[in-house]
Order: sequence, then C-alpha cells, then structure tokens
Amino acid sequence: DGSLTKLEGELDQLSAQIGTKEQEISDTGVALEQAKETENKQYADMKLRIKYMYEQGKTSYIDMLFQSADMVQLMNRAEYINKISDYDRKKMDEYEETRQTIADEEQKLKTDREALLTMQEPVRTLRAQKNKEMQNYASQIDTAQGQVDQYNADLSAQENKIKQIEAEIRRKEEEERKKAEAARKAEEEA
Repeated sequence: DGSLTKLEGELDQLSAQIGTKEQEISDTGVALEQAKETENKQYADMKLRIKYMYEQGKTSYIDMLFQSADMVQLMNRAEYINKISDYDRKKMDEYEETRQTIADEEQKLKTDREALLTMQEPVRTLRAQKNKEMQNYASQIDTAQGQVDQYNADLSAQENKIKQIEAEIRRKEEEERKKAEAARKAEEEA
C-alpha cells in the first residue's frame, strides 16, 4: 500500500512535469510564430526599399557626392548617405537577428518535444509495469478465491457426510431401541 502511494506520487509529479513541458512547447510555438511574422514583415520592408532604390536610383551615391555644388552640400550629402547606409545595415542586422531567433526557437521546440517524449517514456513503462503487477495480483486473488470456494465445497460435503453418519447412527440407535423394546415386550408376555 505504501509503495502504491509512492508510485501515485511519482506519477503525479511526472504528470505535472509533462504538463509544464507541454506549456513550454506551446509558448515556444507562439514565440516562433511571432518571430516568423516579424521576419516576413522585415523581408517585405527590405524588398520594398530595394525596389524603390532600384526604380529611383538613377544616380549612385558617388555621383551624388560629385554633383555637390559646394563643400557644405558635399558634407550634408555624405552625412545623408552615411545615415541611409547605417539604416540599411541596422535593418539587415535586425533581419539576421530575427532569422537567428527563429532558428533558435525551432531548435528549442525540437529539444522540448524530445524532452517531453523522454519524460513520457518512464511514465508509460511504469504504468505498464504496474498494470502487469495488478494483473498478477488479480490472478492471485482469483486463485485464492478458487481455493476458498473449493474449501467451502469440501466443508459442505464433509458436513453432509457428518449429517448422513449422524442420521445412520440415530437410525441404528432407533433399531436397537425397537429391538430392545420388542425383546422386553416378548419377555413380559412370556
């Protein structure tokens, strides 16, 4: 009984851990979907920017610099080109970071699923083992019940034999009594 209680406690603990792991997998799936949405938006934004630059970019950045009228305009254009490059690099870095996040989340999801399967296997094994033990106990109980039924049948048969013997003894005693009484009457009449 104590081992059964301990087993139930272990099963409850494993079930709680499995529930926690399933929640982690669910959370990871949500985070993965959000990261994929972010990646798709970033990709669409970059595509639009490149398309715009291609359609509008009749002049290159170097041409812009050489077409400057004076030093102030040259410096302003250089700063503008630098800001555009920084912005493009930042957006590209964000895109790469998002792609890495997706890869990390997918790996975490795979690892969590494997961990869940690993956690579930001992529970299955333990349940199968305990089910087999319960079947063995049930078989032992059935065997013991069969023995009890046989003992009861034997006892009933013995009681019936005893009743038959007692009836036979009473019959013989009655016969003896009748013989003795008949013999006494015969002596009295004689």
